[in-house]
Amino acid sequence: AVRFFFASLYAVSEAEFYDIVLSDCEALNARTKRFVFEFDCKIAFIPGQFIIIQFDQEGNTFQRSYSIARQITDNQIELCVSYKEEGKASPILFAAQKGDHFKASLPQGHFTLPAIIDQNMAIAMIATGTGVVPFVSMVKALLEDRQFKGQLNVYFGCRHSEELIYSDWFNTYSKAYPNFTYTPVLSRETWSGAMGYVHPHYMKDFSHQPSALFFICGWQNMLKEARENIKSMGYTRQQIKAELYD
Repeated sequence: AVRFFFASLYAVSEAEFYDIVLSDCEALNARTKRFVFEFDCKIAFIPGQFIIIQFDQEGNTFQRSYSIARQITDNQIELCVSYKEEGKASPILFAAQKGDHFKASLPQGHFTLPAIIDQNMAIAMIATGTGVVPFVSMVKALLEDRQFKGQLNVYFGCRHSEELIYSDWFNTYSKAYPNFTYTPVLSRETWSGAMGYVHPHYMKDFSHQPSALFFICGWQNMLKEARENIKSMGYTRQQIKAELYD
């Protein structure tokens, strides 16, 4: 389990920081928590974006980026963070109490849906670990807000079933929308669902799609292998959007 941190090209040190308050937190499993932060102003959020939180530890200031799962109100956002023993930021967050104050940037980033989407195309979202977090709001935006009619698939790879965060969320959408399929995949646990790694599952489903767009978020090795697999099926790099976290 790792902290949720996007390695991005953005100059995080240039971000403008605002006061945020921890209004709610909840353990999702032994190593993962959801956090609800409230800004002191209204915020604009595009599904797939992240915020940068600024930490101060014994006079040393540092920053970490966290993907936004969803916007709850016009000034509240939800994050999902995994604990990392050797990390600097996650122990601070996990020790935080409701009412604690932090500094954070406004939502930013370009791991987002296209402004215009062909209703006939298929979309695959591939994630490992907490890499699934940005897909929470992206699925809602596609199905509810934009009424996307093409095939939409989420492939979520974890080691154990307890790590399948937001499964209830995705299962609810899969029951309500016939064009949405949620495929959780476990690599270290025997169960009734899909097993192994995520790669064979999306490759089987997307080997004959004439038009598709891929979103990949997760660990570096998974991301690299997914890129290679997707290109081997005949897709171009313009059809792949990827976000890496460590």
